[in-house]
Amino acid sequence: MDGHGIPEIRRKNNFLSIFLDSFHNNCIFAFHDLTQYLTGENTTLAHIKSQVKRNRQNEKRREKNAKVKSSIRTISKRVNSTVEGKDENEMKAVLVKFVKTIDSAVKKGVVRKNTASRKKSRLAKKVNAALANQ
Repeated sequence: MDGHGIPEIRRKNNFLSIFLDSFHNNCIFAFHDLTQYLTGENTTLAHIKSQVKRNRQNEKRREKNAKVKSSIRTISKRVNSTVEGKDENEMKAVLVKFVKTIDSAVKKGVVRKNTASRKKSRLAKKVNAALANQ
């Protein structure tokens, strides 16, 4: 026994129980965060109304931007496949559609102007090289 009349083992067990309680609480919070992440719920724990609104807006914008970027990738792949297909009219039509798609993405602010110019230039080079080889 120590000077306070509490056995040493009991004091250690008390520390252990506090540790286990803390561990248990952290596990519950971690599980809660994991379930929110897996279900796609809002994982931010904002308490301020303006920040909650900002998080909602950011999520909407992220989804819109993902759709636009996906359409750019899709049409870019279609341009590449038509270059291999060697159909002249289709190559030109798909390239025009790609330019239109990426220009609208620039206008929406999803893609930067220089990035769009670089992508348009590279695909135009491929199309022009394919047309020259025919």
